[in-house]
Amino acid sequence: MFFISIASFYCHSQIADTIRFDIDFKGYETVIKNNIRERSVYTLKNKKAILDLYEKDSVKLLLDYKIDSEYIITSIPVFRLKDDFYNNHKSNVLHKIDFSNNFYKQFLNIYNNDEIVYESDFVNQDNLSQYDLIRNSLILNSFDDPVRFGNLKGYLLKLGLERKYFTFFMEGSPIDHVFIVDKGIVYAIFNPTPEGKYNKIEINEYFSKYYDKKFIYNKKPRLKKKFKEKYFFEIY
Repeated sequence: MFFISIASFYCHSQIADTIRFDIDFKGYETVIKNNIRERSVYTLKNKKAILDLYEKDSVKLLLDYKIDSEYIITSIPVFRLKDDFYNNHKSNVLHKIDFSNNFYKQFLNIYNNDEIVYESDFVNQDNLSQYDLIRNSLILNSFDDPVRFGNLKGYLLKLGLERKYFTFFMEGSPIDHVFIVDKGIVYAIFNPTPEGKYNKIEINEYFSKYYDKKFIYNKKPRLKKKFKEKYFFEIY
């Protein structure tokens, strides 16, 4: 099952600046599914150690890999700003993002009956240590309480945006901020609520208001929005 739809990315109007990137969706999907297969085997192998660690809590482990029937995996790539981001603020921010495919820089969500039950980044299976037991094991979780992340990422992931839009994270941004492509325009999504509401701001405006080197809120923005032309962001 392909994990996103790109049907809504096509535009019917004339756009001054069309920005195109080639994203290898199949590559991301293949790598992350293989990663989950390996981690499912790891979880089964270490089942006793995990249950001993959680002896006072009830936990559910993903030991039987039924990804095409019971469970659905989705992928959210992680991109980075180019090194010359500060050199020219007159261009669209999208021209300053490195959209190169890096299959080992991605997050995944696992759904069961349309309910998210697990999230993680890609975990390299080479040279795992005893300290990777919890991070690498597929311990299904409840997303009702975002405090377990120390932020609002739990509420953000419950939105399931990557099942509706092309969705990506940015290196260095808060982990409860994500970016989506909606009808050819890229938006930042943040401040999710338990009721499913959130802030949605076009990416150039987002950077002009909220960005500094660590993506920390800044009352005196470092960047000024100078890109005024319409654009259409297209992936293929």
